[in-house]
Amino acid sequence: MEQLLADAAKQVPSLAILVVVVVKFLGAQRTQSESFASSLAQRDAAAAKVAEECHRVTTAATETISECNRALGRVSTAVERLER
Repeated sequence: MEQLLADAAKQVPSLAILVVVVVKFLGAQRTQSESFASSLAQRDAAAAKVAEECHRVTTAATETISECNRALGRVSTAVERLER
């Protein structure tokens, strides 16, 4: 039994190093996960800004096209009156 305890005591430094390595690895992994989550949030915010700008441009283009159609209607009416 004493031999078993002596062999186990010899492994304590290795176990301590292993624990330190695992703790460092888990800390680095947590930091990487937080960084990745932050990157995803930034990507989502950028995509939302692009979508908002696209919506704004599309709305403005639709309004412009509608105004052009109204103007074309007025011009067509004026041309028809002149042709009579």
